[in-house]
Amino acid sequence: MRGKRENVLLQPVAMGKPGLFAISQQWPEEGRWVLRLVGKHPAMPTSTTTLVKVNGESFERGSIVMKPGELGTDAVEAMLR
Repeated sequence: MRGKRENVLLQPVAMGKPGLFAISQQWPEEGRWVLRLVGKHPAMPTSTTTLVKVNGESFERGSIVMKPGELGTDAVEAMLR
């Protein structure tokens, strides 16, 4: 926060259906945030990364990027600019 990069490890919540999870707000309300979610399945050879900007209490749906593989900190930094 305040110009300093901060990482917050998110704890997903199982939703009662296999493979379905929710993410509640676990980051401070102030500041600019990008969520980096990496999905992996044991039967699949690659993972999928989803990036999304968060503004206050809402997601910026138009900012969502979903790509095969793992997007790293460079992709997160690009979204924060």
